[in-house]
Amino acid sequence: MGKRQINYDNDKKVTAQRLREAMNDANMNATFLSAKSKVSKSSISQYLHGLQSPSNITAAALAKVLDVDPVWLMGFDVSKERKVYDDQNKRLMEYYKRISELKNVADIFSELPQQGKDEMISFAQYLRTKYKPLEKESQDEREHNKEENQ
Repeated sequence: MGKRQINYDNDKKVTAQRLREAMNDANMNATFLSAKSKVSKSSISQYLHGLQSPSNITAAALAKVLDVDPVWLMGFDVSKERKVYDDQNKRLMEYYKRISELKNVADIFSELPQQGKDEMISFAQYLRTKYKPLEKESQDEREHNKEENQ
């Protein structure tokens, strides 16, 4: 028996149908969804027309605004109802967000000439020294507040 072929076009269509359904249920148009989710209107349009599928992070942002499960939105056979995620899942979503941010920085870095890369590294080191004292102050304040509450 051969390997099962994944039909990405069908996945995009399922996502488009579910996105449209969730938007109808929420009585929401693409402009409002874009503003609330911070996903561009053109991306939402591509999802609605089955031209693209949202990334996991984007699906989570859309699903949160639409109050549906992001996994359902992406076409998987799970309940439409959005689950309230525990702290571990919240930390995981923050981790995925951080990875996305780092990828953006890496993409910019890779497009720069060597001089630009050197300047970017130098600027990042400057920012680290600038904000490191602020981080220490915040940590000291938290410890002080903890001591006061005991």
